[in-house]
Amino acid sequence: MAAALAIRGLDMVDPVAAAALPPDDDFDANVAHLVRADLNILRRSDALLIDMSLANRIYVGCVCELTYAHTWRIPAVVWVGDTGLERRVWLRYHATAVVRERVEALDVLTAVVAHSPGKLRDMAT
Repeated sequence: MAAALAIRGLDMVDPVAAAALPPDDDFDANVAHLVRADLNILRRSDALLIDMSLANRIYVGCVCELTYAHTWRIPAVVWVGDTGLERRVWLRYHATAVVRERVEALDVLTAVVAHSPGKLRDMAT
């Protein structure tokens, strides 16, 4: 996905790759650190791209990020594949667009970022 976005002149920020655990074995401290780091990346992003294309998967973190993006007025494109998730009312309400195809997600995201106020030209996934 990073390569496909780069071709379109967009940079992808992967919060999982960007996060570094603190040198602390305390699980709760690590969880709080990771979530805060992820939200800091999201807050500075122009848009959010969520891949929910795998069937029978629980997307708790993605849904939480989507809710924050909606609250912060950050456009969010959700790619659902053939999962049937496009019929989910709460998903459609919080997302700027819900699409079934990967290329459609890229097209919509490119258009959304081109029309966004523009912060860092980054997207959190």
